[in-house]
Amino acid sequence: MFSSVRAPRGLKTGASVAAMSRMFIPLRLAHGLCAGILLASGFACAVVPAVANASTVNLASASPFAVLGASTVTNTGPSVLNGDLGLAPGTSIVGFGLPAIVNGATDAADAVAGTAQNDLTTAYDVAAGQPIPLGNDLTGQGLGGLTLTPGAYMFSSSAQLTGQLTLNGLGDPNAQFVFEIGSTLTTASASSVWLINGASPCNVYWQIGSSATLGTATAFQGNLLAHTSITINTAATVQGRALARIGAVTLDDNVLDAPVCGTTPSPPSTGSSSGTGSSSGTGSSSGTGSSSGTGSSSGTGSSSGTGSSLGTGSLLGTASSLGTTSTTGTGAPAAPVVGASVTLRPAAGDVQVELPGAHEFVALQTASSIPVGTVIDATHGKVLLTSAVNRAGGTKAGMFTGGRFVVGQAKVALPLTKLRLVGGSYAACTRTGSLIQAGTVTRNDLIVARSATVGPSHKVVRQLWGQDNGGKFVTIGRSASAAVRGTIWLTQDRCDGTLIRVFRGRVVVHAASRRHDLLISAGQSYFARARR
Repeated sequence: MFSSVRAPRGLKTGASVAAMSRMFIPLRLAHGLCAGILLASGFACAVVPAVANASTVNLASASPFAVLGASTVTNTGPSVLNGDLGLAPGTSIVGFGLPAIVNGATDAADAVAGTAQNDLTTAYDVAAGQPIPLGNDLTGQGLGGLTLTPGAYMFSSSAQLTGQLTLNGLGDPNAQFVFEIGSTLTTASASSVWLINGASPCNVYWQIGSSATLGTATAFQGNLLAHTSITINTAATVQGRALARIGAVTLDDNVLDAPVCGTTPSPPSTGSSSGTGSSSGTGSSSGTGSSSGTGSSSGTGSSSGTGSSLGTGSLLGTASSLGTTSTTGTGAPAAPVVGASVTLRPAAGDVQVELPGAHEFVALQTASSIPVGTVIDATHGKVLLTSAVNRAGGTKAGMFTGGRFVVGQAKVALPLTKLRLVGGSYAACTRTGSLIQAGTVTRNDLIVARSATVGPSHKVVRQLWGQDNGGKFVTIGRSASAAVRGTIWLTQDRCDGTLIRVFRGRVVVHAASRRHDLLISAGQSYFARARR
């Protein structure tokens, strides 16, 4: 079902985070208590160690860098760095011509990068020297499924994240999280770090004794401070920084956002630690791609084997009724209906939805039937979307991540499910510096360009990754759309047009600038320039 209350995972409904966090319980005992709570009540429980705020770690001149390496920095594909790119003392930066984008300065073996490396070393040592409170030694445990409060945590050797880790700021935007890891940090594919209740990626530090490896499609948050190297695999994202002291940073079709720190953050949602409370989401989205406003919702909703998945209609704090959200006798969501509804199931991270007419986002927590016209925000999560493909009950499913979109479907016999990209802002776009030649079809990530310098007009505004097995989906960007056939693909709106990129299968591209549709296959890209 949906929930408008972002209660930390691992707390029994009605339990206070503050109350739980005041209990100084050794982790082994806490795990036993969790098991007892789980068996006795049916509620999920995860370890929430005692609150003991960590000391501030200051990155100083390393702060502007989204990526900072020592020996080499290597990239494959259309990675986007929203921040500076640096290297010192090495000189080899590879793979940052088009289609990769650096929305910031590039400093290679110069004084700026050298100073940043010195400040990184200082920050690394400060993070490594944090005292570890009783109960915060996580050695031998996995991070997946935990909800942690501010403080310093340690792993004497390696650390592994499989699934979702939640960091709860307890309402303090300055709350510090420091992870001292003796050797390696590794995340499994589609893992995620989620920040709630004011926690900021500015204040999350991962001090890694050797190297870090982020798995495919990981949604990571915080600052990676690795002694040796950092490898970020295909489609993984980092809300934070990748900073390596003596080794390489290796990227593959990634997005890294170095947050602007030093001001009070505005997290996408906040939630009460109890069973009731409020949560807010970044507000409405329009067809032009702009989004504005904030919205809050309160109340609780419940689902039963025979009732509506929205409970009594208090999901949005006001009475609501969606005829397509009824559940079956077993509690499963209703099957999708042609032109009326689809089924969503959160697969990883945080997925939010804005129901038609609601003007506010709520968290998607379990499989639910939602009406067409709903806005789905999978920017920091992954969602499995199942839609009807005929009136006889046939369905197709696809996995989507990395963006926000509106789902639509016509009431016809054999419909396509249309996913229109929304969100982002074109305010920073300019009409100069357009670099990619319109209508260029490329192989092996090679795109013909007019210049070697990336201008502001090439800035990424929004994007959406998709993967399906049957092919009944169409992703719609501002200047082009892609109808898929058993595909892994990327639809990316940029200031000067829309890029369609295919990793598996085939895509039929429709662009307003062409009279006929175009079929492109794995390893190819198509760029449709925006009309002036």
